[in-house]
Amino acid sequence: MSMIRSGSKCAISVFACLCTCFVLAEQPAATNQPPSVKSILDSVLAQMPGEPILITGRLGVRDRGQSVLIAYNVEISLHISGGSLSGSYALYDSKGPSLEQFRVSREAGQKPRYEYFAGNPLVAAAPPDVFSRIRDTGVTWADLSLPFLWWRKGTLAGSASVRGRDCFVIDVEPAAEDGETSRAMAIRVWIDKEYRMLLQAEEYGTGSKMLRRLSIESFKKINNVWMIKDIIVAGSTNLPSGYKSFLTIRDMRSPGKPMSGIQP
Repeated sequence: MSMIRSGSKCAISVFACLCTCFVLAEQPAATNQPPSVKSILDSVLAQMPGEPILITGRLGVRDRGQSVLIAYNVEISLHISGGSLSGSYALYDSKGPSLEQFRVSREAGQKPRYEYFAGNPLVAAAPPDVFSRIRDTGVTWADLSLPFLWWRKGTLAGSASVRGRDCFVIDVEPAAEDGETSRAMAIRVWIDKEYRMLLQAEEYGTGSKMLRRLSIESFKKINNVWMIKDIIVAGSTNLPSGYKSFLTIRDMRSPGKPMSGIQP
């Protein structure tokens, strides 16, 4: 398939990054046979813990001078097991009150299901467009729902280096069960060959124009366990040029206890 289609829109999955790096387990030795897109993405999913995970952090926007203009607290609850996903993404005012919560459930080969709650206390409401941006940030709800990890139709575009790491470059198109077949979409992702984690993703539009880029900016090592610390989304059309959205991770754990090697 051609990577770029006219008028394309695409959701880049922010939390695909988060879930692929709790423990960086090395992959088997490479062979001369190039892997398929399916096998690469299957191996990314295989890295994820089978137990529920609770992530806390901060979502916001920085200007050209790196000053923080907007910031929200976030709490993400994820349970990914095999082909299934159960995710809850809660947004809080910096002073504490709840603002929104978006829930996603997905089974392999089935259309994802969405629920939405708003207010303080949270009250059920009609789900927004999954491609709509979260308040005044450049991040969308689709960015949080891990869609492309379940897409298996695409091409291996080659190899490239990102931050000194050797990566597979793959182009993926949406699965029909996602209900977005009427949208022309294009996403290119860079997957670390050794650790099978996402290091970069780009969204393309009309005329092969890059619209947005997601990148891993920094990692943090705690007791020999690497975790992602900062994720940046640049190029969002609702923000001035040079402004960037960020997600900073403060903690990841299994509910009720710290993750191995990661302290509160």
